[in-house]
Amino acid sequence: MKSKLNTIITVGFALFAMFFGAGNLILPPFIGLETGSEWLTALAGFFITAIIAPFLGGADGGESRYKLYGLRAENASAAY
Repeated sequence: MKSKLNTIITVGFALFAMFFGAGNLILPPFIGLETGSEWLTALAGFFITAIIAPFLGGADGGESRYKLYGLRAENASAAY
């Protein structure tokens, strides 16, 4: 039971870090200030890199046939 709780906590912190890091708090206002009238393009780029990419990474990790500790480099070739 403890191992499952550790896995849940580890994955929870990893997802939190991917979706809401310091860059997601500080960077958007700075980008908005710097881009001026091109804010829509900046918003699209930020949306892709800060929301879509981490989501796809989490989904890919969730679809892996390995457990959390099975995602090491020596097991990478076995997945293909």
